[in-house]
Order: sequence, then structure tokens, then C-alpha cells
Amino acid sequence: MPGRLHFLNYPQVPAVDRLVHDMPPALEHHTGCIATPRRHLPGSQFTGCLYANDGRLVRLSQRPSSGAAFQPVDPAIIEAGSVPASVETARSIYLGNFFLHFGHFLLESLSRLWAVESLGQSFEAYYFHAWEGTPDRRWLDIEFVATCLAALGIPAERVRFIPESGLVLADCVVPQQLFEVNRHASRRFGGLLSEITDRARAAPSAGLGAPAERVYLSRVRQTRRAENEDAIERIFQEAGFDIVIPEELPFLRQVAIAAGARMLAGCAGSNMHLAAFAERAVIVSLDHRLVRNQLILDALREHDAYHVWVPQGQPGRDRWIVDEALVGAALAQVLGPTHA
Repeated sequence: MPGRLHFLNYPQVPAVDRLVHDMPPALEHHTGCIATPRRHLPGSQFTGCLYANDGRLVRLSQRPSSGAAFQPVDPAIIEAGSVPASVETARSIYLGNFFLHFGHFLLESLSRLWAVESLGQSFEAYYFHAWEGTPDRRWLDIEFVATCLAALGIPAERVRFIPESGLVLADCVVPQQLFEVNRHASRRFGGLLSEITDRARAAPSAGLGAPAERVYLSRVRQTRRAENEDAIERIFQEAGFDIVIPEELPFLRQVAIAAGARMLAGCAGSNMHLAAFAERAVIVSLDHRLVRNQLILDALREHDAYHVWVPQGQPGRDRWIVDEALVGAALAQVLGPTHA
């Protein structure tokens, strides 16, 4: 039955209550609000958000961080006019943080864009805080960034970044972030993911052969991977899975493959976030660590998801060894009469 989470070999089954909620998202409109510059501080702390024209913190603009490693420490109030900044007069929408990491871009950078469709209008400027580094417009040419923004009807030429000197936004809409990392997501976020999926299915590359029903997403080209990735691939290949190396394919093709698969498998990590573009699929995640964001996606997309605890060892920070016997036994269980 779709929409269930299963935990195999887990030493302790994680709590999975309230992974997805149906609360209506909040939306605020501000005039003359102050965007403070992004600053990363010691101890995994950071600042950079919006303040109302009277200097009070716009809490809706902060990154929801109750489940995240990095914590915002913006003061509750600043002196209005204390941040020397130019004025943006264009009608704007504030979209939170722009991440270069695929997983965080997908889950966080896109998850305020529900407001564009909800309001039924476009904006003259779409503003992000750059999460790291000096803002660079070439970031908008990264394939998955360009593809997702285009799929959601966001003109790249209107996307802008809060400058290091700060900025006053004369007329700005601030929508709530629908995905809170390691905590929960709004069911409404699934609609944004479906829009990207529909674009991928309509792309010419989506018709390159019939979609595979069983797909294993390989991490063999990635720095962070299992030491015995090749052996894991052989186990899945013998069980009838196509082996796909996502980074070797155009992003729309990756999405189309995930959307077309009846079963999607791989080691836990950002590769498996492609399951966001499938719906009611069977997921087999080989977990060497608990990735709550993946559990949220599985629940959001109503997957029949099997999370298999498989660590045999971890020789380094970015490498781990998977217990191949456990993988084989778990896969046999998953591929029983129900999914044969």
C-alpha cells in the first residue's frame, strides 16, 4: 500500500509522526523592509534576513532551523535605517536562501515559490540570500537551477541576490517556506515538485526509450559513497534494476527516469532526493545514517518506502561500507510476492 514507511534492520525505529502537514502557509506583505546581509559566524550560526520598516524582525523570512545544524541569530530588532543600503523599488518576492547543493536547493530554495502561483501574478524581482560565497549570476546557469526555475515560470533575468551591503525592499511579499529541513513539509510542496515532473515528462529527452521500472541510483562518481558501491550495484542489477548514474545525464532526463520508475533504489543521500519526482513508487534506501529529509519526501510523495540499515563500517568521513548480505536479504524481502 502506497504511503507507508518500513524500517528493516534498524537498531531503533525513528519517530515518523507529522512528517507532512496540511496547515495553510503564511504570507506577509511589507513595505520598506530592510534586508540585512548574510554573515556566517562561528559555532554554525548565521545572520541575514528581513526586518520591517520599524526595525522588527520578520520571522517568516528566517530559515526554519529547529531541525537544522545551522542556527539563525538575528537580533529581534534593529534601528530602522541602521543598515546603509540602496532601495529596490520593483515589486519583489523574497525566496529565502539560495543553495548550490542540489538537495537543499530542491527542498529549500524552491519551497517558497508556491506564492507565485497562489497570487496569480509575476514579480519584477525574485530575491534570495546567497547561502554561501559571493553572489554570482552564473549560478543561475547551473542546469538543475535553470531547469527548476523555468519549470516554475520564474524568469532567470529577474532573479537577484541580496547584496553584501544590504538592501531596502520598497514593496515585498514574504511567503512561508514549505519544507523545513529535518522536521516536516507542507503537503502543498508536492504540487511544486509535480510541476517540475510534468515539464520533464514533456521534454524530448523523456522519450529516449521506455522508462525502466526498476532503477538503482549509483553514487560511483561521487566523493561521498560506499566503498563497495560496485558490489551493491551488482546485487541490484541481478535483481533486474537498471543502474543509473544521475550526474552523467541531463537533469530533465534524471527527473523523467525517477518519475517513470516503479521501484527506485540507492544509498541514502542527495541522489535519493530524485524520489521527490516520483509518486507512489516503491523506494529502497540503503541507510548508513538517518536522513530525515528523505523520510519527509517519502511521506510527501506517498511512497511505499523501505529504509534498510546496512552499515558494516566507516573508514572515513565520506566513505562507508555496506553489509552486502543485509542488502541481499532486504531486497529479497522487498521483492517478495507483493512487488515481484
